[in-house]
Amino acid sequence: MYPYTIHLPDLKTEKITLGNKCRLKNFYRIGDGVYRSDQPSAACFRELEKFGMREILNLRCYHTDTKEAQGTSLILHHLPTRATLLRLDDLVTAMQIIRDRKGPLLFHCWHGSHVPNGFSACSQTTCHR
Repeated sequence: MYPYTIHLPDLKTEKITLGNKCRLKNFYRIGDGVYRSDQPSAACFRELEKFGMREILNLRCYHTDTKEAQGTSLILHHLPTRATLLRLDDLVTAMQIIRDRKGPLLFHCWHGSHVPNGFSACSQTTCHR
């Protein structure tokens, strides 16, 4: 039904630290051009853009990044999800956004520890170019 090939590469992550103005607690590179984190602040969005990030996928249910990312040229995606209920359609939509990205992409939720874990596994096992 869904046109994805599943393979299991080396699942390695790399902890990333940005400048002093940005204090992301769960910022990791999880694949080629794919990152995950907790909710970035306005200062973090500016630092992420300097870092080379091009797109942001917000997985929070009731919060958009429009205000915090104002003044950047980041492409914003919003896919409202819940930590307690990851739907297959949401995973497929996220994989399509990750697959079709125009450059480095960061996906995040509030704490960067619940929702991104499921999406991290999917991005590492199914969405390699």
